[in-house]
Amino acid sequence: MANPFSPQAGRLRHRITIQAPPEPSNPFQPGSATWTNVATLWACVKPLTSSEVFQATQVSMKLTHRITIRYPGKNIQLNPSYQILFGTRVFKLAPGFINAEERNVTVDLLAWEIDPTE
Repeated sequence: MANPFSPQAGRLRHRITIQAPPEPSNPFQPGSATWTNVATLWACVKPLTSSEVFQATQVSMKLTHRITIRYPGKNIQLNPSYQILFGTRVFKLAPGFINAEERNVTVDLLAWEIDPTE
C-alpha cells in the first residue's frame, strides 16, 4: 500500500538546485566568490496566491513562491542563506521551513524571486 502522505507522482516535476553562499571572498581577488551547489532535487515550484502574498506583506516580506521538496532528512541541512536555482530563475529563501504535518515527507520553502543580474 502506498504512503497516503507521499507527494503524488508528477507533482514534483520541476528540477531545482539548492546553492550555498560563497565563502567570504578574498579581498585581493574581488568577484572570485561563487555559489556552491548543495543538491539538485525534484520540486513543485508555484506562485503564492494573492491572499498569501497579502499576508506576507503584512509582516514586511516580499514572498512570491512556494517550493515543495521531499523531506531531505539529514543529508541536506537547509539554511535561509541558501538560494534556489530553477532554470535561469533565482529564488532567495525566507527563514523557517514548513514540514507538512510534521510527517517528514515534504518540506515547503517560502521564497521570493530575485534578479540575478543585481
